[in-house]
Amino acid sequence: MQRYLKRAKELESEIVENRRKIHQFGGIGFDIQETSDFVFEKLQSYGLHPQRMCGTGIVCTIGSGGKTILLRADMDALPIQEDTGLPFACQNGTAHACGHDMHTAMLLAAAKMLSETQDELKGTVKLMFQPAEEALKGATAMMEAGVLENPKVDAAFAIHVTTGHENFPTGSIQYVRGVAFGACDMFRITVKGKECHGAYPCRGIDPINIGSRIVTATQELVSMELPATEEAGITFGKFHSGEASNIIPSEAVLDGTIRTLSKEARTLLKTRFKEIVEQTAATFRGQAIVEYPLETGFCITDPDLFDQLKPTLCALAGEEMVQQIAPVNGSEDFGPISEIIPTVYVWMGAGTPSEGYPEKVHSPRTKFSESVLPLGAAIHATVAVNWLDQNA
Repeated sequence: MQRYLKRAKELESEIVENRRKIHQFGGIGFDIQETSDFVFEKLQSYGLHPQRMCGTGIVCTIGSGGKTILLRADMDALPIQEDTGLPFACQNGTAHACGHDMHTAMLLAAAKMLSETQDELKGTVKLMFQPAEEALKGATAMMEAGVLENPKVDAAFAIHVTTGHENFPTGSIQYVRGVAFGACDMFRITVKGKECHGAYPCRGIDPINIGSRIVTATQELVSMELPATEEAGITFGKFHSGEASNIIPSEAVLDGTIRTLSKEARTLLKTRFKEIVEQTAATFRGQAIVEYPLETGFCITDPDLFDQLKPTLCALAGEEMVQQIAPVNGSEDFGPISEIIPTVYVWMGAGTPSEGYPEKVHSPRTKFSESVLPLGAAIHATVAVNWLDQNA
């Protein structure tokens, strides 16, 4: 069990160096060419044969024949200006405030270690380096491009680092059995009104007024129509309408998300949301069109697969450091893969407030403890080897 952890600790300075280089590249969505090129060249230097997919995505297999387990790392950053003060801070207006640089560095180290022992593999390890996770588009794009085929993937595993939580000790592993991340349905509401002079509102139909009432009305859906035990959320992030202060515009556009942790809640909220939006607009003589430009399903940890992998996680992180937690109402674009392939998705603590890491993810000031990098790399490699051994 400790073989890869020992090797990962020997590689620690290299893993840290790779992480800091990737951190400086930044980049968002599919526009991560520097990171993609860096990962591609590193894999080649390990004697592997990576392939491009979806532009900046990368797929690489180690071993051959038998069952196939997929290990995944996301590579994109966030469109925010970094304010960490780190000497390797990104300077291009993007920031790795969600830890994807950590994920990529850990999986690169796992790739190196597996390449050194590939003759011993009792099957195939497929590495998936993915763009556009923050846009909730990258995993689906790679799935549609065939990442789960040739060879066919039988199981999948992913790690996400977290920071800024005192109850997530550094080096701990948190997991959920079943739905780990909720579904996220991004909506757009287009409210159609009638333009008129601001002095004569009776001559028009005010889409801003209608939009405001839609925001208020839909906020009651979660509290009034779902059981108290059901966790969900409806949030509006954008509301745009008009260009002049003295003109009632003809249109308003509202963007937001519906987040749910069960299929039943998802179906109910989306159905009732559309009804309330359309009927509210009609009440005030307007029209509202509801669209879902992006729909991401649940990210699910398969209980049976987790039971297979848990001994490995306990052996490497320590049994007391492997902790079950409640589902997270955020979203993860690995969800569509987890819905068709048995998957285990875990979080890894990478810094607590008392250790000097007060900021949670997605802040311009987010920092992560690099001390967990060898552990993450070892977990990737050991999980793959042990699962292949058990399922040969």
